[in-house]
Amino acid sequence: MKTLEQLKKEAAKRGLVEGAKFMSPTHNGYSGTVNPTKDWSVADNETLWNGPPDDILLFSKEYGWATVITPAPSKEEGLKEGDAVECGPAMRAAIVELAKELKLDMTVSAADTSVHKKGMSWVKHGFNEPRLHRWNYQDSFHRPHIPEEFIRKMRITAALPKPEPPIWIGSDVVKFNNGSIQVGCTTIDNATVRSIASKLID
Repeated sequence: MKTLEQLKKEAAKRGLVEGAKFMSPTHNGYSGTVNPTKDWSVADNETLWNGPPDDILLFSKEYGWATVITPAPSKEEGLKEGDAVECGPAMRAAIVELAKELKLDMTVSAADTSVHKKGMSWVKHGFNEPRLHRWNYQDSFHRPHIPEEFIRKMRITAALPKPEPPIWIGSDVVKFNNGSIQVGCTTIDNATVRSIASKLID
């Protein structure tokens, strides 16, 4: 009889790791998300369960293994603010083309490959999320990477879920708090927001 640890190793080989979406092997076709392995349990007949709160079947001798629907998100980190790469014109142009292909945000100066800059960086501008930008000589806070590592991080970043863009009212970003929203110095409770929304005219 296989132990819980042996079943965990076999599950990992099949992609049944924390965060993966899966379909249970039973005819009922239950689906769920793989819980942390510390929550898993195994019965005497080697039946493996996903653990609370749903406790969906992962494996049994009768039905076999669950099927991965969506792999677990990568735990590797993509580009962080300040990551940079020093490179010549040809590599800069290649990075710009890859950024376009991956649909990564760029500043206008980053996309301009007609003039040689020191390299590229991933930085914030104002209230925007970080984006690809030229690397200036004056910027001392950057963390330099070799081109291969910078490109690898670009690919990871492109595969990550995109953050929702902020909602602006005038020159203020709407902040969502528990039970209310805040616009500048004004706080509006959720009941008022819902009342406004119910009267919207499209």
